[in-house]
Amino acid sequence: MTNTQAFAWAAGLFEGEGTISFGVSPQLRLTMTDEEVVRRFAETIGEGGICEIPAQQHNWRHAWCWYKAGRRVEEIVGKLWPFLGERRRTQIMDVLRRYDVYLADQCIKRTRTCEACGEVFLSGYNKHAARWCRACWRSGRNRRS
Repeated sequence: MTNTQAFAWAAGLFEGEGTISFGVSPQLRLTMTDEEVVRRFAETIGEGGICEIPAQQHNWRHAWCWYKAGRRVEEIVGKLWPFLGERRRTQIMDVLRRYDVYLADQCIKRTRTCEACGEVFLSGYNKHAARWCRACWRSGRNRRS
């Protein structure tokens, strides 16, 4: 099977059994009860993780889930894009647009001005260090004399 055929197969499977959602980042999932098919999908895509989902009721079978989240989702979607239907493409574009808005919002929220040198910087998650840029924090300029 050629690379193109493999991605066409994977896109068809994702079209029917996959999901794309948005939490803190875009997330792709493919869940099925056939472990071999899920593993073949993961091998075709070349990344992501696989987990087993226990049966929820005694008469159900357990399932297998391939998943990938984060920035690399766009690259994976790019491989599948030519083979996806219009409905799935619309869902993907909606999730990626929301992710872009989220990133821009986070960037605005995290922009700070250093109290020591006046440089504008993106703060990390340490709320105490958010008053000074990394250079001033490391040099000790943040300490009052």
